[in-house]
Amino acid sequence: MRRKGRLPDSFTFPFALKVSADLFDSRKGQEIHCLALKTGHASAFYLQTNLALFYASCGEMKSAHQVFEEMPKSDAIAWNVMITGCLRSGCFVEAVNLYSRMKLEGCRADGHTLVSIGSACANIGAIGFGKYVHGYACKLGLTVVVPLLNALVDMYGKCGCLVDAHALFDEVSERTLVSWSIMMNVYAIQGRASDVFDAFSGMKKQGFSPDEIVFTSVLCACSHAGLLEEGKRWFRDMTEIYGISPTIQHYGCMVDLLGRAGRLKEAYELIQRMPVKPDAAIWRALAAACLVSGELDLAEDAAKHLIELNSSPDGGDFVLLSNVYARLGRWEDVAWARKGMELNVGHKTASCSYIELNNIVHGFLSGNVSNPESHMITDMLSQMAEKVLSETL
Repeated sequence: MRRKGRLPDSFTFPFALKVSADLFDSRKGQEIHCLALKTGHASAFYLQTNLALFYASCGEMKSAHQVFEEMPKSDAIAWNVMITGCLRSGCFVEAVNLYSRMKLEGCRADGHTLVSIGSACANIGAIGFGKYVHGYACKLGLTVVVPLLNALVDMYGKCGCLVDAHALFDEVSERTLVSWSIMMNVYAIQGRASDVFDAFSGMKKQGFSPDEIVFTSVLCACSHAGLLEEGKRWFRDMTEIYGISPTIQHYGCMVDLLGRAGRLKEAYELIQRMPVKPDAAIWRALAAACLVSGELDLAEDAAKHLIELNSSPDGGDFVLLSNVYARLGRWEDVAWARKGMELNVGHKTASCSYIELNNIVHGFLSGNVSNPESHMITDMLSQMAEKVLSETL
C-alpha cells in the first residue's frame, strides 16, 4: 500500500497495530505510531485504544499508560486493555487501582474486567477486594460465566479459602479442563495431595485428558506433601501412558521433590539427563536443598551453574554461594562471593509483601520507605519485636 503511494487512514492503523501487538513486534509498532503522528491520525479514539493494546502487549506499560492518560475518553475496552496489560506485567496492585478508577469514573465493568481483577486479587491475596468483585459479579448476573467462575475459584483458593473455592467450583455447570486445572492447583499449593488425586479422577470421569498444566499441579502436590514414590510414578505415567513430554516445570517439580527427600545425587543426575537446558529455578532449588543437607560440594557446583546461567546474576544467588563457602570454611571465596553480591545488588529482585486494609491494597518493597506512614509502621514492628522477645525470655 505504501509502495503504491497510498497513505493509511484512521481505519488502517488499528489493524496494523493489532498485528504488531499479536507479533510482539515493538519496533514495527513504534514505526506505525510515528507514521500516525505524522499523518495526524494519532488522536483517533480507536487508534489510541489499539496503541495502548500494542504497548501493553509488548510489556511497555509506561508508554501504554501515557497513551491511555492522553485519551479524551475511555470506554470499557480501553480500561480492559490497561488492566490486562498490568496483569500480564505482574503489576497486580496497579491493576486493582485501575479498576477502582474505572468505577469512580462511571465506566461499567464487564466479564472480561472481572476475570482480570479476580486474577489480580489471587496474586496479591486481596480476599476482601476479591469478595467485593464476586458480589459485583452476582449483581450483574455474571456468575454463570465459566471463565469468571474459574478466576474466582483461583482467587479464593490462593487466598486460603478452600471451602469457598470448592463451593464455587461446584457451581461451575460446564467445567472445562481449565476449571479442573485451577482446582487441582489450588489443592496443590495447599499441600492437599489426596484432594489433587481425587480431582484428577473426577476430571477423568468427565472425559477430560490431562495436559501439561494438570501434571504440573500433581507433581507440585507430591513435592509439597513429600510423596516421593507417588511423584516418580506420576512422572512416568505422564510420558508412558499419556504421551506428554516433560517440560522445564515438570523437571523442576521433580528436582524439588528429590531435594526435599534428600535424594540429592539422584536430583543432580536427573538434571544431567534433561533434554532441555535447566533454568535458574532448578539450580537454585538444588543448591538450597544441598546446603540444608550438608552436601556442600554439590551445593557449590549448583550455585556456580546458577551464576553462570545468568548474564546479570541476582545478588541473592551470590548470597547462596557465599553461604556454601562459609560452611566449607573457604573465607577468601566468601569474600569473592560477597563482592559479587555487592556488584550485582542492583539486579536483585526486591522482596514485596501485600497487605489489604479497608479494601485498599498496600505493597511494601524491601528497604522502601516511600509509604507516608513508613515510620509509624517501623515503630510498630519494633514494639512487636520487643514484646515477642520479652515474652520468649
